Amino acid sequence: MDRKPLNTRMFKGVAYDPAEKVLEVEYPSGQVYRYLGVTPEIYKAFSEHEKPSFFFRESIMTQHPYSRVEPEPEADTDATD
Repeated sequence: MDRKPLNTRMFKGVAYDPAEKVLEVEYPSGQVYRYLGVTPEIYKAFSEHEKPSFFFRESIMTQHPYSRVEPEPEADTDATD
Protein backbone atom coordinates (compact mmCIF):
# COMPACT_ATOMS: atom_id res chain seq x y z
CA MET A 1 0.00 0.00 0.00
CA ASP A 2 1.27 3.45 -0.85
CA ARG A 3 1.06 5.88 2.02
CA LYS A 4 -0.17 9.38 1.31
CA PRO A 5 0.77 12.32 3.52
CA LEU A 6 -1.86 13.63 5.89
CA ASN A 7 -1.39 17.13 7.20
CA THR A 8 -2.31 16.73 10.87
CA ARG A 9 -0.30 16.69 14.06
CA MET A 10 -1.57 13.18 14.84
CA PHE A 11 -0.68 11.50 11.55
CA LYS A 12 2.28 11.50 9.20
CA GLY A 13 0.52 9.45 6.53
CA VAL A 14 -2.15 6.87 5.77
CA ALA A 15 -2.65 4.03 3.31
CA TYR A 16 -5.87 2.17 2.57
CA ASP A 17 -6.65 -1.11 0.84
CA PRO A 18 -10.40 -1.26 0.07
CA ALA A 19 -10.30 -4.91 -1.07
CA GLU A 20 -8.82 -6.02 2.26
CA LYS A 21 -10.53 -3.25 4.31
CA VAL A 22 -7.19 -2.39 5.90
CA LEU A 23 -6.12 1.09 6.99
CA GLU A 24 -2.48 1.74 7.82
CA VAL A 25 -1.66 4.82 9.84
CA GLU A 26 1.85 6.22 10.23
CA TYR A 27 2.41 8.44 13.25
CA PRO A 28 5.00 11.25 13.43
CA SER A 29 7.21 8.91 15.53
CA GLY A 30 7.46 6.60 12.51
CA GLN A 31 5.39 3.83 14.10
CA VAL A 32 2.81 2.25 11.80
CA TYR A 33 -0.42 0.60 12.91
CA ARG A 34 -2.79 -1.48 10.81
CA TYR A 35 -6.56 -1.26 11.49
CA LEU A 36 -8.73 -4.10 10.21
CA GLY A 37 -12.32 -4.09 8.96
CA VAL A 38 -12.36 -0.44 7.91
CA THR A 39 -15.02 -0.21 5.22
CA PRO A 40 -14.63 2.08 2.20
CA GLU A 41 -17.44 4.24 3.63
CA ILE A 42 -15.62 4.69 6.94
CA TYR A 43 -12.34 5.45 5.17
CA LYS A 44 -14.04 8.01 2.92
CA ALA A 45 -15.67 9.71 5.92
CA PHE A 46 -12.29 9.75 7.71
CA SER A 47 -10.34 11.12 4.76
CA GLU A 48 -12.92 13.84 4.06
CA HIS A 49 -13.61 14.80 7.67
CA GLU A 50 -12.98 18.36 8.79
CA LYS A 51 -11.12 16.95 11.82
CA PRO A 52 -9.69 13.56 10.77
CA SER A 53 -7.97 13.06 14.15
CA PHE A 54 -11.28 13.37 15.98
CA PHE A 55 -13.06 11.04 13.54
CA PHE A 56 -10.22 8.52 13.79
CA ARG A 57 -10.34 8.40 17.60
CA GLU A 58 -14.14 8.10 17.70
CA SER A 59 -14.86 5.80 14.74
CA ILE A 60 -11.74 3.81 13.92
CA MET A 61 -9.29 3.56 16.81
CA THR A 62 -11.92 2.44 19.32
CA GLN A 63 -14.00 0.33 16.92
CA HIS A 64 -11.51 -1.75 14.93
CA PRO A 65 -8.87 -4.32 15.88
CA TYR A 66 -5.34 -3.18 15.20
CA SER A 67 -1.73 -4.29 15.34
CA ARG A 68 1.60 -2.57 15.11
CA VAL A 69 3.46 -3.09 11.84
CA GLU A 70 7.06 -3.98 12.59
CA PRO A 71 9.63 -2.16 10.48
CA GLU A 72 11.35 -4.10 7.74
CA PRO A 73 14.88 -5.12 8.77
CA GLU A 74 17.52 -3.19 6.89
CA ALA A 75 19.47 -5.14 4.32
CA ASP A 76 23.01 -6.06 5.34
CA THR A 77 25.12 -4.00 2.96
CA ASP A 78 28.39 -4.94 4.68
CA ALA A 79 28.29 -8.60 3.66
CA THR A 80 31.36 -9.92 1.89
CA ASP A 81 31.79 -13.19 -0.03
